[in-house]
Amino acid sequence: MKKKALLFIFAILFGGSVLFGKGVEIKSEDNSVSINSTFFISHGVSMTIPGNFEIRDSLLFQNSGNLIFNNTFDSQILLPSGDLGLGEFVFTGSSNYELSIAEGQLHIGILKLNLQGSTVNLYGKLAITENMELSSGILNVTENSKLLIDNSSTESVLFTNSPLNQSYVIGFMSRKIEAAKNYVFPVGDISGFHPFLIDNPETEDVIRVEFDKRVPAECAMKSSSPRFLIENSLGWRVESNSTKRNNFYSGLSVLNSVLEGKTSQFDIFHISENESVGTVIPVNNNYEKSSVDHSFLVGSEKKSYGLLAFSQIYGTELINFIYVGSDNQTTFEIPDEGDFSNIRFYVYNQLGALVFKGDHYIKEFDARNYADGTYFYELTLEKDNKRSIIRNFIEIKHEK
Repeated sequence: MKKKALLFIFAILFGGSVLFGKGVEIKSEDNSVSINSTFFISHGVSMTIPGNFEIRDSLLFQNSGNLIFNNTFDSQILLPSGDLGLGEFVFTGSSNYELSIAEGQLHIGILKLNLQGSTVNLYGKLAITENMELSSGILNVTENSKLLIDNSSTESVLFTNSPLNQSYVIGFMSRKIEAAKNYVFPVGDISGFHPFLIDNPETEDVIRVEFDKRVPAECAMKSSSPRFLIENSLGWRVESNSTKRNNFYSGLSVLNSVLEGKTSQFDIFHISENESVGTVIPVNNNYEKSSVDHSFLVGSEKKSYGLLAFSQIYGTELINFIYVGSDNQTTFEIPDEGDFSNIRFYVYNQLGALVFKGDHYIKEFDARNYADGTYFYELTLEKDNKRSIIRNFIEIKHEK
C-alpha cells in the first residue's frame, strides 16, 4: 500500500484514472476536456489540449508543469477564479481562443503565446505571477476585463521589440512596478504594435496602459488653444493605482512608421483626473533616446499619470527637397513665420559639421550656395514663451 501511495503522489489524477509520464496528451471524441475531479500536472509534465477545456473549481486543479492548447479550430477555455499554480499556460496552433474566467481573479504562473496569426480573447480578470512571453499572436483584453503582471521584475514581460512584432496586447495591460526602474508595455491595436515605456518612476505602483487612437481626438476636443493641432492618430492612456501622484518619464516608441523621422514635431499632452474638465496640458517638447532602449523617445521631465498623446505642434509644413534651377525658389522658408517671436535655424552636412547658423532666421539659407546632397537641420520655433524643436533633413539637387 505504501508503494501505491507514493505512486499516486507523483501521478496526474484525471477523472479517477492515473496518468504517468511526460507529454501526456488528452483526447476525446468531441475534442473537449472537463476537469471535475482532483487533477495535478507535475513539474516536467506537459499536457496537450486539442479542443475546448473547462476547470470547474480551482481547488481541484494545480499546474506545476505545462498545459498546452494546440487547436486548429476556435475554442473556448473556461477557468475558475483562484490560484492554478506556477506552471505554464501555453497557447499554440492556428485557432482563436476565448479565455473566460469566472467571477473573481485567476492567478497563473506563466502565460506564453506562440500562435499562427490568431488571437486569445480574454474575458475576466487574469493575474500572471511569474512572466508573460509573447512570441506570436495577439492577446486581446476585452472591455471590462483585466490583465495584471503581478511581478515587479523588469523581465516579467518578454517580447520582440520590433515594428515587425506580431505579438502584443490589445486593451489595458497592468504591471507592478518598483521605483527607479523601467518597464515596457507591449500594447497596440488591430493596426499594429505601439509599445509604451515607463522610466524611473518615483514609487512602487501598479501602472495601467492602453494604446488608444481616440486619445488625440480627445485632446483636440478638450484643448482650448488653437496653437495645438492634433493631427496624428497615436495616443496612450496611462493610469496609476498610487494614492499619491507617481511621477515618471514617459517613453514613446519611434518604431512605428508613422513616427519615424517625425518625432521632433510631436509633443506629449496630459489630462489628469484631478485637473478641471476641459484642461489639456502640454507637458514638454524636449526628448532624448532612452538609455535603456534606443527605440524609445523619452520625455526630459517627469510627469504624473493621466492621458498622454503624441501631437504635432503648430502644424508647420516644411519642405524636404530643394531643386536649384532657373526661376526656382531656393531659400528655405518657414510658413507663417510672422506668427513666431523668434526662429533659429542650424544646418549640418553629412559629417555633422555646422554649415549654416541663423539665430534670428528670415529666409537666409539659400540652396544655391551648397553642393548636392543631404543636409540635416535643427529648427527652433518660439511663440508665447513656448519652444518647439524640429529636427529633419533637406535634400539639395542642382540643375545639370
